[in-house]
Amino acid sequence: MPRMSDQIKNCFMRIESEYEKMTVYTCANCGFTGERNAFNDIRDAYLRFEPGDTYTDAECVTCGAMAFPRWVDIPKAESDAHTLD
Repeated sequence: MPRMSDQIKNCFMRIESEYEKMTVYTCANCGFTGERNAFNDIRDAYLRFEPGDTYTDAECVTCGAMAFPRWVDIPKAESDAHTLD
């Protein structure tokens, strides 16, 4: 396997130091995206899931469909403005 040059390694390290991972939820139906507190708790979970389905605890406030978490990279300066629930 080829080795990364020091220049490329330094570039990746700089990018990683400038960004932070944050979890956001995205509606599977309408695409509404936001932090967890922007969504409702899921209703009637026992009716909406079958064995093997990916579980979520969030329901879209716009259309009522399930919303699933995903990781996004945000600049650290912006992440300082976000608060945890």
